[in-house]
Amino acid sequence: MDRVHLSSATGWSSVRVRAARAGDAAAIAGIHTRSWRATYAAILGVDTVNRIDEAARTALWSRRIRDLSPGQVALVAGSDSDVAGFLYGGPSPDGDAVADVAQVLSVHVDPLRTGAGLGGALLHRAGSEFAAAGYREATLWVVSDNAGARRFYERSGWAPDGASRHEPLAVEGESGEAVTVVRYRRPLP
Repeated sequence: MDRVHLSSATGWSSVRVRAARAGDAAAIAGIHTRSWRATYAAILGVDTVNRIDEAARTALWSRRIRDLSPGQVALVAGSDSDVAGFLYGGPSPDGDAVADVAQVLSVHVDPLRTGAGLGGALLHRAGSEFAAAGYREATLWVVSDNAGARRFYERSGWAPDGASRHEPLAVEGESGEAVTVVRYRRPLP
């Protein structure tokens, strides 16, 4: 368990980052749903994001947490009493990746809690766990039109590596509208 101390301006005295547990699946799904609605409504449209099935996402996160394999991480962050952000990642599935490249597959913070250091704490802990698992660098994909996320990643030491692709904006088991995503990369400590 990592604890990151924050200024009182964030409303949190510290952020706890820990491995996700089975009982966290509903909280993760709720954050995932609210985050997508807040972030992607302008890109995909309100009607599209309002059709997200939170119950299906709860089942997805239950399975992902239960079926973690070596080299994968599922982390949650928040105070001692609640989950306000999460991160999921593991070996990069990209066709050009080598064995020592990890990928952050999903990182989301409750829209009411952004700016409190949760995303940075999750990325820091994931980097430490990836490095301990033998990865030497990590990648992530971000929607090219998501300027806020791109600024956040760049402030956190990530940089675009020039790769982009056009793909559906969806999670496993869902369909989505095609968007352009760009890949960011960062060496691990």
